[in-house]
Amino acid sequence: MAEQIILKLGGRCPNKAALSVGFQVAKGAGLPVRAVYLEDENLYKASRFSFSREVSFSGAQRGFELHELKKENKIAMRALEREVERRSRAARISSEFVRISENVGANFRTFCAKDNIVVLGEYLSARQLVRDFSVLKDSDFSGGVLMAGPRALVTQGPLVLLVHSFEAWKEEVSILRDYLRSFEQSVVLICIGDVIDRADELRADLEDDFFGDLMIYGLKRLDHSRLLWEVGHLKTGLLYLLPGCALTHRKEDFEVLLNLFRCPLLVSL
Repeated sequence: MAEQIILKLGGRCPNKAALSVGFQVAKGAGLPVRAVYLEDENLYKASRFSFSREVSFSGAQRGFELHELKKENKIAMRALEREVERRSRAARISSEFVRISENVGANFRTFCAKDNIVVLGEYLSARQLVRDFSVLKDSDFSGGVLMAGPRALVTQGPLVLLVHSFEAWKEEVSILRDYLRSFEQSVVLICIGDVIDRADELRADLEDDFFGDLMIYGLKRLDHSRLLWEVGHLKTGLLYLLPGCALTHRKEDFEVLLNLFRCPLLVSL
């Protein structure tokens, strides 16, 4: 079971879908939130070069003023801090806001202890999300990564779990029980291949701890187009991928899927 939710923030525009689902998971599992704001030190460094220019909507150009840039970033950071405080009060969970301004990559990874859930809370392109996800995946981090692509929305749809392997299911089911005890939405299991033959075992693993509606479907194979259709048809609120899911193996394919999914994803590593 994770000890806390690590909320990665930066810039000025948070990903509201990722934040909403991240706080929902925190509330359901009774986990505190640690929001980590990463200042873009490279932007500060670049502003010192003569070729750096700020272009207005009218086309006028001027050099970056470092003190103005820091002031704007500080205002944005305070706005994000207030947003975290507001969501924490609404969810009745504790939170902490931390700023990192030096060696941001290395220092951020120190917060990502094993088994925690990292929420990528910035509004990023699918390519940037895949890059951040790959950094965590290739490190010794073994928790979960929650992310929302550019088209992701907040809905009241079901939690959908993609079960590609019965072994991966048994490895993850104890964590799932902790989350589902207070989960108010329905749950759908999409089983790949022969996993559907063990549907009764999957149901038995959850029925003692989950009191909502549980539905189980089967797919003969992991087909991207069919999966996108199923996820859209179910109006999925959160898609949960078990450890080792093939959807994340190829960066190019994963980037395409993040661009198309209209729901946030929680990927367990």
